Amino acid sequence: MSDPTALKASLTQLCAGLVYISETDADIRIADLGPLEPGVTAIAKAVGSTDGSGEVSSVEEFFSPLIAVYDDATPERAARAKRFLELRSWLEENLRDLAVYKFGGVRKQVYVLGRAEDGRLIGISTEAVTTG
Repeated sequence: MSDPTALKASLTQLCAGLVYISETDADIRIADLGPLEPGVTAIAKAVGSTDGSGEVSSVEEFFSPLIAVYDDATPERAARAKRFLELRSWLEENLRDLAVYKFGGVRKQVYVLGRAEDGRLIGISTEAVTTG
């Protein structure tokens, strides 16, 4: 998808009402960092991470628990997993060089970012809280 407006509109629709569940529930939002060079340090600076460092992980690692549906899953859980699967598919089809960037300690800012056709670094962001 080469039209930036259509790209963001499509992503907005996929994210609407979608919640990432960790030890807190956090909305899934669009992240558009513009024509930023990839890399943890540049992204940390762009998102306001105070220490300039972060973690990088794979899209598979991020989405695997979100798209898993077990035999005893509630209809709500199954529907949420389907939406996360659709979101992952869209990101993989429309962006290249996808990666997950996490910044912070117990309360992490999480970004799933890739490069759009026009060169912008775009994707989604959310928050994860882990104390264990």
